[in-house]
Amino acid sequence: MLSVRVAVHVWAIALAMGMACFLGIPKLEQVLKDFKVELPLITKITLTFSRLMTNGYGCIFALPVAVALPFGITALLNTGDPDAEQFKRREIWTGRLLRAVAVLVFLWIALAMFLPYTALISSISGSGGKK
Repeated sequence: MLSVRVAVHVWAIALAMGMACFLGIPKLEQVLKDFKVELPLITKITLTFSRLMTNGYGCIFALPVAVALPFGITALLNTGDPDAEQFKRREIWTGRLLRAVAVLVFLWIALAMFLPYTALISSISGSGGKK
């Protein structure tokens, strides 16, 4: 049995990460190469993950995980008493947890994309004032 609520949450997170890895982050990498700015650690980790997904065949491993994860979470929700009310309560809390994970993933990607620009601005403004 598959919980549709859990599946929608997991697949939405996977879709958002996939779109960021294939569309947004590679363009950011090209811009950052032009300016030769020292990148923060969070950006380096995000760029490495994106390169793994796009060039390193990481999708071959990530796709089965994204497909199987809702089934595994649903199986965990069904442990113990098979009461329908308790399952619904567990499902709601799992949905809340997955939404929190989605927010954290979004914040991670937003920070990874924003912090290099602040470093770029500070390096430009810092080097322009010294003569």
